[in-house]
Parts: sequence; structure tokens; C-alpha cells
Amino acid sequence: MNEADKAIDEAEKKLKESRRLAEYYVKNKARLRASNAKWKAENKARLKSYSAGYYLRNKEKIKAAAARWQLANKDKVKVRKAASTIARRALRLASRPETYYSKWHCKNREAVSERQAKWYVENGHIRRDAANRRRAMAESGTCSNDPQIAKWDKSWRNGGLPVRCYWCQGLFQPNKCHTDHIIALSNGGLHRIDNLCIACASCNTRKRNKDISTWNSQIVSPVLLI
Repeated sequence: MNEADKAIDEAEKKLKESRRLAEYYVKNKARLRASNAKWKAENKARLKSYSAGYYLRNKEKIKAAAARWQLANKDKVKVRKAASTIARRALRLASRPETYYSKWHCKNREAVSERQAKWYVENGHIRRDAANRRRAMAESGTCSNDPQIAKWDKSWRNGGLPVRCYWCQGLFQPNKCHTDHIIALSNGGLHRIDNLCIACASCNTRKRNKDISTWNSQIVSPVLLI
């Protein structure tokens, strides 16, 4: 018998063996599953130790396989994440004491979400001013809750007209501009109306917390300040 015949014979033997095992499994599926479950229940610590050791030995291989699977099954990943989020939310709600508000909120969740989204759009200046005040308190310990700031912020953001950048003097749409502290909070500037200006996104990003003399040397038209 030559090498080719031996290889064919070996392949046929393996095929027969695999078929025999498959037939045996089909005939004894319930018994095998019960036996497997019993063994796992009796050897939890051993299985946990083996799994931990296997993960440590094959960490990079497992991560690479998981990444490949996620790329190949993006839809399944989205469904699983959504199901997990819903389950966590349901568990969180179930753990809360049932009140009139919680019942009403569950029945009117879509209406509440729409109302909140509308409020965020119409009152963005309030949220931005609160964020600026929190940052001012954190960085300098001083803050002004001046209603003029919110009024000024709302006037130029919702005016519907282009606004002029304080630094480069260019005209921009309001949604392309930021409220900027002339003297940065981290440099001792205060969150007050006389220390605020309108800055285009580019200038505000480049300026960051530079002191005025440094920033003036980097722009085309230096600003004369106090």
C-alpha cells in the first residue's frame, strides 16, 4: 500500500469514527448533557481556575478573536447592547420604590424625552452658563451668577445673525462660535460679563489658556486690553 492509499484509508477511518460519535451523541444527548451539567456543578472551583489560567495564557489571542467576531457581527453586537441596556434599566426601575411619578414617567417616557430635548434646545444658554460657573468655581474659587451673562449669551446665539469674533474680527454663524474668557479662568480671570467675549471656534481652540501678551503676538490684529 502506497502513501496515498494509506492517507485515504486514514481519512476514511476518521470519518467513520466521527460519524459513530455523532450518532452516539444524538442517541444519548439528554444523558450526556445531564452528566456534563453534574460534573460542572461539582467542579466549579476547578473550572474557574482553569478558565482564568487559560485566559492569561491566551489573552491576546482571545482579544483578537473577539474583535474579529464583533467586526463580523456588528448587527448582533448592537442588538445585544440594546438588550443589555433595556435589562439594566428595567432592573434599576424595579429596585426603586414605586411612586406616582415613576408610574407616570413609565407611561409617558416618549413625551418626557421630547420635552427634555426641546428644553435643551431652547435653554442652551442656561446650561452653558451653569457649566462655565462650575468651571470657574473649580479653577479659581470665584464665580458670579450674573443674569446679564445668560441674557448676553442668549442674545447673540439666538439672534439669527452672524456675529463677529473678538479676536480675528471675522463674521461667523452663532453655532460656529463660543463664549470665551478674555483672561482664562486658569490664569486668574473671573466669570463676569466684562471678562467674556465671542470667539470663533478656531480662535478659542488656538487661544486656550494663553496669557494676553502671548496670544496677541500670534494673531493678525492684536487686541488692546486693560
